[in-house]
Amino acid sequence: MFIGVIAGWILAAALGETVSGNSTGSMLLVPGLFVWGAPTFDAGVVITCVIGALVLLSMSFASIQSMSEVVKRDVSDNALKSSIALHGAAAVFAGMGASVAFMPYASSTGVVQMTGIASRKPLYWGAAGMIILGVIGPIGVFFSTIPSCVGSPAILVIFAMIIGQAFNEISRISLSNREYLVIGLSLLGGIGVMFLPAGVFNSLPFALSCLCSNGLIIGTVAALLLEHVILRTRGSNQR
Repeated sequence: MFIGVIAGWILAAALGETVSGNSTGSMLLVPGLFVWGAPTFDAGVVITCVIGALVLLSMSFASIQSMSEVVKRDVSDNALKSSIALHGAAAVFAGMGASVAFMPYASSTGVVQMTGIASRKPLYWGAAGMIILGVIGPIGVFFSTIPSCVGSPAILVIFAMIIGQAFNEISRISLSNREYLVIGLSLLGGIGVMFLPAGVFNSLPFALSCLCSNGLIIGTVAALLLEHVILRTRGSNQR
């Protein structure tokens, strides 16, 4: 993958497809406090973030569980609680600085499956590299010239592995027409929202507009409603 990115970057530069990086004007960039402005309260934003966070919890659980299966290690309740608590703390600190909060990504599972490396050391080196990119301005500007036509295809293999992991999870349960309907409608709803024209939800209240335009939230909510409310089966509350 690394060789492919380098080769694609060189070819893009030869064809004049590279992106011009924005100069920071400074060699060393020190993170600031509340760089986006002083904290304010907006009920719509708060409601959106809370609902979005609750929905994204399912993604966190799924990512952690899929990684545990790849590395052949069980996740204890304490470890799961610690992970969620760490994500909450990181979100608070990210909001105070100039970054965005992180969460377990399903793509991490794809990287481990593809490389066969589950050691923590590469993660430490990668984190150190990201810090260097963010702190030393010219280095970050240099790598920002990689065009999307090179960076996006590089992760196709990773997401292909994620899809395989998803099918592996689904294959563990007995599927009937009901399950096919839940999975199909949820996927179509979540993906379909992302293809709607921009601004189609602008007439809605801000909080509702943010929720309805997010394909991940729509797909997850649709799956929960279909599974536990609309197409609920007898005894499903005991699962």
